[in-house]
Amino acid sequence: MKSIFTICFAILFTATISAQEIPDWLKDHMEYMVQGSGTWVADNSTYMNDQEAIEEYVIEWSYGLGKQSIKGRLYGLVDGKEAGTFWEFRTFWNPVEQKAYAYQFSGFGAVGMGEMTFEEGTIIINQIFYYSTGITRNTGHKSKDLPEHHESTSYTITEND
Repeated sequence: MKSIFTICFAILFTATISAQEIPDWLKDHMEYMVQGSGTWVADNSTYMNDQEAIEEYVIEWSYGLGKQSIKGRLYGLVDGKEAGTFWEFRTFWNPVEQKAYAYQFSGFGAVGMGEMTFEEGTIIINQIFYYSTGITRNTGHKSKDLPEHHESTSYTITEND
């Protein structure tokens, strides 16, 4: 009985500490992304051509264990049907480093990893993408959680940035 109490106390104590350490801006962002069904749809009809058949891109977000992270999945729709998952995502707080991180994983072997910060109402993610060919690329993302939509811009980070 004593060992069960010790295990339960350790689990509760750890969960309480972790939850308190996540900054409000990150908690707010995670809640924003999973709101409603957690599904975000981007119309791609303007960009469709012989090489681009995807009509809509969809990202589904959900909480990870204990609401300590969010996980996402990006896929496309063609004729209203799923056309495959392109990326999986994980956003989380590292309680030891006191930093937020955004990781993404592709179905073609690429991995993006980087730090996430919050400055003047804007979420900034700087990631390094690692490709199976051995190439790396630094990419930045700036996004805003707006009342009616999520606005995001991506850009290449050069050595001069």
